[in-house]
Amino acid sequence: MRHTISGIDLDVTFGELAFERTAVANCENHDVGGVRVRLPRVEDLLVMKAIARRPKDVQDLEGLLLAHPDVDVASARRWIQEFSIAMGMPDTLDEFDTLVAQLAPKP
Repeated sequence: MRHTISGIDLDVTFGELAFERTAVANCENHDVGGVRVRLPRVEDLLVMKAIARRPKDVQDLEGLLLAHPDVDVASARRWIQEFSIAMGMPDTLDEFDTLVAQLAPKP
């Protein structure tokens, strides 16, 4: 969807998958321009971006991982693994693991 006045694209989900129900239940309140909105947790954004796999999503994944070094990667990984199996695309999880390893702090 696109918000006509602002031109901002919106993704809408109907929350029928277990992940979607969990992501909606885990949303956090944020103040955005004086408006209180419920937004997904970083862990859930990681899942959404990893399964979308577009170049922009991969770039967003990198930014999220760098901006939130304490994010619960294991939680996101469990959902990504489930999606990669369901979609028959095991490389989705492999790509996520590779990116996480590349961005991990070096000793």
